[in-house]
Amino acid sequence: MTSTPASDDSDQDIADQALDWIGVLSAGDVTDADIALLTKWLAQSERHARAFAHERATWEAIEGNVSLRT
Repeated sequence: MTSTPASDDSDQDIADQALDWIGVLSAGDVTDADIALLTKWLAQSERHARAFAHERATWEAIEGNVSLRT
């Protein structure tokens, strides 16, 4: 996963990056390097932090709904 300067990203780009991070974290085998990159990306912009929080909440809601059905 690579990080890009926040000022160059559209809202959709940032949402896509946040969703990519959710994919990395949910896939397992997260490395220290992954955590360092995520931490750096989150610190780059409040927009990153908000997008990540939104995507994380969405993912958790989906997971909750799926587990209720099984």
